[in-house]
Amino acid sequence: MLEGFPERRFQTARVTANNALATCLFELVVEGAPAFVPGQFVKLGLQVGGEPVSRAYSFSGGGGGEGRFLIESVIEGTLSPRLAELKPGDEVAVSNKAVGRFTLQHVPDAPVLWWFATGTGLGPFLAMLHDPALERFERVVLVHGCRLADCLCFVEQIKAVPRITYVPLVSREEAPGITRGRCTELMAAGVLEEQAGIPLTADHQVMLCGNPQMITDMRALLDQRGLRLHTPRAAGQIHMEKYW
Repeated sequence: MLEGFPERRFQTARVTANNALATCLFELVVEGAPAFVPGQFVKLGLQVGGEPVSRAYSFSGGGGGEGRFLIESVIEGTLSPRLAELKPGDEVAVSNKAVGRFTLQHVPDAPVLWWFATGTGLGPFLAMLHDPALERFERVVLVHGCRLADCLCFVEQIKAVPRITYVPLVSREEAPGITRGRCTELMAAGVLEEQAGIPLTADHQVMLCGNPQMITDMRALLDQRGLRLHTPRAAGQIHMEKYW
């Protein structure tokens, strides 16, 4: 166990790959992760300046002891730049138990499931692509917004799943074949539904993951359509996972 991380909460994992995907975006692959349900997260940790530092990261895939994590290296960040430097064979602390309710098992049946992700908020949805629970929905619409087009990774992997309609967006540049704008603004203007070929209605389910401001703004838009937050005590249509 890495020094400073209590054994009752953490275990040691070993890096097997660190794949650079785009500027400041990488996929960390480790062996020794706990079992998880797609949509759950663990904490990853390292010694930084002699102190144990850990942050929560959602699984973007894996299984059987392997864990995959989609991570943005934040320049001023304490942990992510150091995770970006890890090489195969390096050790990293990982929670010994995955947690979280942002899973398909907590989403009621519906004809259409909408996934809204910004940046690395795509991670949990990547993990769900082949979850058997996805078969409960006739159609899935995945809206993924990034600042730049080169951050729209895993396009082929997403498009390979038949029931998924993929709507990529970029907010800071023009890119061929990709709509420019923020997902909340495009949702308010009706552009997203036009591209998906289906209106979002109150009998659908919606999962939001990523930038907290996106989630706040999207909830306000969905509230106008009669969609409400789903909780253990009150059934609704909105499920969310805020990043940072």
